[in-house]
Amino acid sequence: RNMPVVTGEGLIGKVVEVGENRSVVALLSSGTFRVGFSVVGTAAIGIAQGTGSDGSLRGSNIDSRQAVTVGAIAATSGLAGSPFPPNLPIGTITAVRTNEAALESTVDISMFANLNDLVYADVVLWKPAG
Repeated sequence: RNMPVVTGEGLIGKVVEVGENRSVVALLSSGTFRVGFSVVGTAAIGIAQGTGSDGSLRGSNIDSRQAVTVGAIAATSGLAGSPFPPNLPIGTITAVRTNEAALESTVDISMFANLNDLVYADVVLWKPAG
């Protein structure tokens, strides 16, 4: 339970229910799904939440002093207490909005994995430290 689920392209969700012959996976695109992420090659971190539509996430709580650009790669941050290990690919930053007054940026992320074309997925056997 709570273990990451991935395809060859990247993170797609986490196991939320385990049965004898099946598991239920909460998809990353779900409006209730949240994951800590980092922007590869920068010190920027934030929280990504599904938008409820396939393949789209919204990232928030990013320090606007960090240089985040369209085309950058988002991956799991793996910060303490996270149910996800670091550096699982999530997607590409497709838009950046900055609120200078709040010193915060938000981003749109397009998932690497195509949720409409899943054949196989893997569960990452991961136990967070702590």
